[in-house]
Amino acid sequence: MTKRVPTTEPLREQLRGWGHRLSGGPGAIPVVVEAQDRKIGKAAAWSVLLGLYVLFFGRGTYTALSILLSGEVVQASEVSLQRNLDSALFSLARVVLIVAVALFVVRGLGISNRRAGLMNPWSRERTKLEFKIGCLAELFTVGGFILTTALAGLLSHPTPAYPTGDLSLNLNWLSELSSSFAAGPMEELLLVVILVWLLRAAGYSWTVVCVAAVTLRVLFHLYYGWPALGLALWPLMVIYLYKSSGAILGIIIAHSAFDLFGTFGKLAEQAGFSGLSTVLYGLKLAPAAIGLFYIWRTSEARPRSPLAR
Repeated sequence: MTKRVPTTEPLREQLRGWGHRLSGGPGAIPVVVEAQDRKIGKAAAWSVLLGLYVLFFGRGTYTALSILLSGEVVQASEVSLQRNLDSALFSLARVVLIVAVALFVVRGLGISNRRAGLMNPWSRERTKLEFKIGCLAELFTVGGFILTTALAGLLSHPTPAYPTGDLSLNLNWLSELSSSFAAGPMEELLLVVILVWLLRAAGYSWTVVCVAAVTLRVLFHLYYGWPALGLALWPLMVIYLYKSSGAILGIIIAHSAFDLFGTFGKLAEQAGFSGLSTVLYGLKLAPAAIGLFYIWRTSEARPRSPLAR
């Protein structure tokens, strides 16, 4: 009787190794809470996190839940010139504030900016890592929206779309562009960096971190309706990418670029430049295509089982 040839490592370990090769590499600083880091009580961690969430996303979450429960389709409303100017300035002010808050929280926990991924010295390896992580984050963002659209079809729900009025009216474009730019730092600093370090410093597992990240991110996107649950893929994978690499700047830039190219595309479309809008929408999705390339390359580089030869 012939002996069974031992196979390679278990599937779980293979996937873990593949994930580390995909999201790690030179320049990576995995998120690890060390013994000398300051700890925080669970109640304090949730108080800070939810307090900041209400401050930065409370209004948006209330609006999203109101739309979800009323069952109405979101329609853009006309906004005055002054309100658009105020909105643009408010978005920029919130970016400055969330950056200051993130630095304060991280330093308050005894975490260096380098470990948190906020202020790393420039190097070619780190730049390449940030670029790769940003592209992968956008790929999973696109994947989340594809799932959302698929769920909308299954639930016979209107195709999810962000409401945009006439961008040329009353400087609507300025308000939309400032909001698109602010989305990256606002969401990623609070719902990734601050959330991760607060909950980990409080002793919570990565499972709790992921559940919290998915819940808070999806909540203020519920203006898309229940299909927005498909967006869960996005925060889940962003947390994984950050956990493995410690890279956040690439994720922030990719998020803002995704929203900005979408807004520029709508602006060109409304102005009658259909060709330019197509190019801009293509640029919006380009990082996701590069993310697919990274996945393919990592899969090709995976060591094969001797039995597969």
